[in-house]
Amino acid sequence: NNVKRLETTTTGINVIGAINVNGTALSSAPTITATASGTIAANGAVNLKSDGKVQAVTAVSAGTTESLAGATDPNEEWHRTRWTYDTERKKIIHWWRDESNGDFECRVGTPSGSAASASVSWSSIIDTGFNIVHFDAYFDPQSKRHLIVYHDSSNIKLRAIQLNSNGTLTVGSEYSFASNAANGGQQVTATRAYGTSGTATRQILIVYRYNSGSRKPYFGFCKVNSDNTISNINSDNQMPGQNSSSWGNYASRWDHNNEVAVFVATNGQNDQLRMSWHRGKYDDQKGATNVHTGGYNGMPIPIDESNAIGVCYRDNSDSGKLKLRIGTWSTSSGDEASSVSFSSEYELTSTAATVGSGWGTWVARDEETNRYYFAYTKTSNSTSYLKYFTVDASNSVSIESGDGLLIKNNDIFRGSEVIYTEDLKQMMVGCVIDTNSSDYESAAFIAYGDTTSATNDNFIGFSSAAYSDGDTATINVVGNTTTQSSLTPASTYYVQHNGSLATTPANPSIVAGKALSSTKLLIKG
Repeated sequence: NNVKRLETTTTGINVIGAINVNGTALSSAPTITATASGTIAANGAVNLKSDGKVQAVTAVSAGTTESLAGATDPNEEWHRTRWTYDTERKKIIHWWRDESNGDFECRVGTPSGSAASASVSWSSIIDTGFNIVHFDAYFDPQSKRHLIVYHDSSNIKLRAIQLNSNGTLTVGSEYSFASNAANGGQQVTATRAYGTSGTATRQILIVYRYNSGSRKPYFGFCKVNSDNTISNINSDNQMPGQNSSSWGNYASRWDHNNEVAVFVATNGQNDQLRMSWHRGKYDDQKGATNVHTGGYNGMPIPIDESNAIGVCYRDNSDSGKLKLRIGTWSTSSGDEASSVSFSSEYELTSTAATVGSGWGTWVARDEETNRYYFAYTKTSNSTSYLKYFTVDASNSVSIESGDGLLIKNNDIFRGSEVIYTEDLKQMMVGCVIDTNSSDYESAAFIAYGDTTSATNDNFIGFSSAAYSDGDTATINVVGNTTTQSSLTPASTYYVQHNGSLATTPANPSIVAGKALSSTKLLIKG
């Protein structure tokens, strides 16, 4: 029709318009069409919603969502409480002791949603069928069982509990782990105790207080079996260097990078925060050292970035600020840990703070961002926060500025537990709060940092034009291109929280594509 549609060039031919063969159009660069949800800018990053609509990628501000589990029981002994997260069932469990009759009870929570839309639905109260006094609860990721460690008279008893797919519990038989153990306070802990390969025989580390002589801390190892029974690998080993009966604020960890059992406690006679260790491979490799005089609520943390050991604590000699020291293992022969050398102090908070009265694990590592989060209450205003620090390969520490992320405008109490949830890729804080005039209630807080509406699953591509809410939008998807600006050819670009592009990945890391030129991006998704 007198309009040029095909021409030769020095390198071949150029066709203006579509090409049809026998009436059928050849395939073009891949696109999809969907209804726009909200305004979408031309060439803007787009994610697909669960209702089939598409929307512009937008940033989500940091925050927390609160999910109250309610008063567990009118006779609830709120200060005896623990939290675990079941990675097999994707559930959080709140464990506690009923003060009126000693029953061991729990509620199972099901997290859903993400970021600001996250929530937890709670089961009714489940009675496990046995009584308990002082206890600790630990989820073993290898056996997929919850290990309950508790005092019974002067004995340390163990039970494995399996959460079934229908929400019921299978409670294993009681196992006597150690005798002649002191019955009091929080003086019993359980933690992971096997190598990163999962092949070591010592799988769970139990630390408890002996009831003879000076009531020193003792430890042993056990294994949870698939039939909910427990095997005692060894017990009644004294932690070295702890030569006082006045130990408090027990906390233990297995340093999986170096296969070292680590234990910290405060000596009430001289306020020394002491750390003991016992080499997992060599029974004769053990020792103890003073971490800080005036330190309380010590929490050992394996530092994955540098294979070091961190100890967080409350410094009563410096106005109750929270502090951190990094310990580096030295070796005498082979890979035996013979001693540890601590760095100078890092100040985690600039003012006085408390950490849930010292119960529970108040520091946890976010495996997605490599941040170490800790929950605390600021003494000056009784407001609770979640804050983080990072450690690099040379043990250089960076600490989030300010107070951190607000959890609650009042205090969090005993039993606070900071947990990284692998499926949600978020931090969860389980605790007991004072809702009003000492009316205590259990609650889980799902905390999220600066994030985005997009994920690796729902990011789909870039809009081909600008669209308004309700328009039928054409989206350029994987294999197509999008027009951008200021790109560096051959560089990989990532979708940022607000939908912009950068060569540095955000969290989550979403690949946008490869720059073909300064203005054209090949979409990879």
